[in-house]
Amino acid sequence: MLSRVLRGAGWCALLVALWLAVAVQGWALGLVWYSGCTSLAAGIVYGLLIVYAQRTSAR
Repeated sequence: MLSRVLRGAGWCALLVALWLAVAVQGWALGLVWYSGCTSLAAGIVYGLLIVYAQRTSAR
């Protein structure tokens, strides 16, 4: 149940971020900026998951 709530909140946050990006910078640049920010965030999360896996496997 909590997983579904958090997933729904995450999708809502992504939609709000997309709306804000498009509202501030227009469709062309807003979509590019949004895509870049989500890609950067995904890369950071991926890197943190790698570090977490290495630290927990070392124990």
